[in-house]
Amino acid sequence: KQLRGRPPLTVDPSCRERNYGVWEGKTRDEAKALCTTGREVDDKYSLDLAPEGGETRGALQLRAQNFFISLLRQHRGSTVLVVTHGAFVSVCRSVHSKTSPHM
Repeated sequence: KQLRGRPPLTVDPSCRERNYGVWEGKTRDEAKALCTTGREVDDKYSLDLAPEGGETRGALQLRAQNFFISLLRQHRGSTVLVVTHGAFVSVCRSVHSKTSPHM
């Protein structure tokens, strides 16, 4: 089936990239300088570590999982294009395949 006209566009804020708080726009070294231990930057796969004002990886996983489940329910049997960020895609893929996400 060929699409005619413009397909509907939906902007969903849950597809945003992980919130890195005070690390946003910083290099790795600059982010480390803002940390108390430096572990926060080195342990990017930890589910419970977050930069000040940022989001934990666990919170990102929950957000992505909820989005993915909602998408499947709303569009079962349809073709859908999702445009988002790398970490979010990585987590969605892990939810779908039930594996551990790695960025």
